[in-house]
Amino acid sequence: MTITDKTGEPLLHRAPPPDQKDPARPEIDRSVLRKILIDGAPQESIKWGHAFVSATPVEGTKEWEVVFENGEKTVVDLLVGADGARSRVRPLVSDTQIEYTGIGGAEVSFGPDVGAAHPELMARIGNGSVMALDGGSMLGAQLNGDGRVRTYAWTRLDEGTALRLPTEPAAAIAFILSHFEGWAPWLRQLVELADHRAIYPRPLYKLPTGHSWAHRAGVTLLGDAMSLMSPFAGQGANIAMYAGWQLGLALAGAGNETPEELDAAVAKYEEEVRKIYTASQELSEANLGRAMGPNGAKALIKWIEDMIAAAAVAGAKNAEQEVE
Repeated sequence: MTITDKTGEPLLHRAPPPDQKDPARPEIDRSVLRKILIDGAPQESIKWGHAFVSATPVEGTKEWEVVFENGEKTVVDLLVGADGARSRVRPLVSDTQIEYTGIGGAEVSFGPDVGAAHPELMARIGNGSVMALDGGSMLGAQLNGDGRVRTYAWTRLDEGTALRLPTEPAAAIAFILSHFEGWAPWLRQLVELADHRAIYPRPLYKLPTGHSWAHRAGVTLLGDAMSLMSPFAGQGANIAMYAGWQLGLALAGAGNETPEELDAAVAKYEEEVRKIYTASQELSEANLGRAMGPNGAKALIKWIEDMIAAAAVAGAKNAEQEVE
């Protein structure tokens, strides 16, 4: 990982030791992770083409009748809203609305063929990621496993402007670059080389820290529907995976018991997972303030160095205790 400012000169560079076999923070492309999960699911357990429309309580029970866009209906004893930031399930348990963070921008990318034609740029990106932070703006690029370089361009924008990224590719690229005037040419190149078929608006939204609701029988949430946060903690997908695991354990523990016992297990899951995602939301909010502040690169580097120093002190204390 490299951190720089708009000059493009590296201010921090960290890479794992070449012989490290068990990285503390392993990385995986979203597409690869998605394929692993889908391939691991029991055959026919995923019903494609069933977009959620609504759910209605079944009178006299804890069950819900679910209606899909294709006209099909089904009755379930537990409805799990894992349907993202603009969840249609969330309103069944929570009136809380997502909030705009004040940060807007776009996602762009270019393929390995473009990277091969620009070896100097690829050398600056390296095998990991590079973040350029300055004056409330950010360019963050990452080399994906398939050789594609994905870049997020974010800056402080009012919500209306953030949602009005031009639809014509050349105009969209020009709009993005207009917020990075004076940045190093190689940083601007991350946007200039964008695949015209892969330019997406990416305004950042969040749920309030510690988002909670009064438990409702037969419905729960997971992932961004439950704990939406900005990406500045790097924990969104991790929290969703953790929550899914914990919910699975809760359901397995309840077994084929009564609806009341199932409901109690789900309520406990919500309470326990909330503690975890609240801490990540707090970190996300703090890091957004650091990264998107006037001296984002220096602020983020200081935080990283402080974390490393604290970890070293904790490690030394643990070693002393083991010796004793």
